[in-house]
Amino acid sequence: MKILSVGQATCDITYQTDFYPTENTKYYVEDKTISGGGSAATMALLLAKWNQDVTFITSIAKDPFAPLALDNLKNAGVNLDYILEDGEKTPLAFVINNQKSETRTILNAKNLVKEFNPKPLDFTPDIIVVDGRYANLATYYLNKYPDALTMLDAGRYDEGTVQLAKLVDYVVCSHDFAKDYTKLPWDLSDKDGIKAIINQLNQDFKGKIIITCESHGCLALIDDEIFLIPSIEVPVIDSNGAGDIYHGAFAYGLTKEWNLIKTMQISNITAALSLTKHGAQTAVPELNKVLEIYEKVK
Repeated sequence: MKILSVGQATCDITYQTDFYPTENTKYYVEDKTISGGGSAATMALLLAKWNQDVTFITSIAKDPFAPLALDNLKNAGVNLDYILEDGEKTPLAFVINNQKSETRTILNAKNLVKEFNPKPLDFTPDIIVVDGRYANLATYYLNKYPDALTMLDAGRYDEGTVQLAKLVDYVVCSHDFAKDYTKLPWDLSDKDGIKAIINQLNQDFKGKIIITCESHGCLALIDDEIFLIPSIEVPVIDSNGAGDIYHGAFAYGLTKEWNLIKTMQISNITAALSLTKHGAQTAVPELNKVLEIYEKVK
């Protein structure tokens, strides 16, 4: 099975702290990591590490940060033959990971709307996964291969993400996207309210709606019933990239044709385990560890 991942690759510069910075103050932080990031890139990395045949397409610049954004993918065996080297600059993401509050703050590159000339593929993808970045590029491949099974990581509400959400079979979105798009109040304890949000999303998007809820797990409407799949409890070291890793595991579930509940459970476990390590791409857990925990908690 061949998988195509289309979206952004970033160079993440992460500072580990036990506080949140105060404005107009200078700090010296020794604990810093630099590695690749980006939702579609991290999904591709996980899929490759979990022994899938995956090709990644993005736009990258010929600058000193490009190798840092792509090295993890290259080392994992991701096919990078179709990358477009016409970006103005490699996207940077500056991450402040507050280990005391178990939160992270990200200064990310602005969503890109540049028109690209896609490279034709010499294969037909069975599954296409995209994020909300490079929407025009992703739209080309989604329309080019209508028989592929398709999934969107809808992490943020913006025009490009909404455009792609109308084209895919699975819209795996954050609760922020669901709330911001529908303009409806978000309250996990209000099942009728959650159902109203999902019903509105279902009216506008053709795909199955799954909503991620961070530490609360994820939920979906199945047979007109809300299923909230809880996450597992782990010590949190670094939450950066956990959502991207969740989506990569969800895509893996599609390759195995698991039912939706199992796919959501596996994705929850994978994302939770990533919280116990520093970094995003460096925190992708081993598949056998994920499956071992799943057998215990399913």
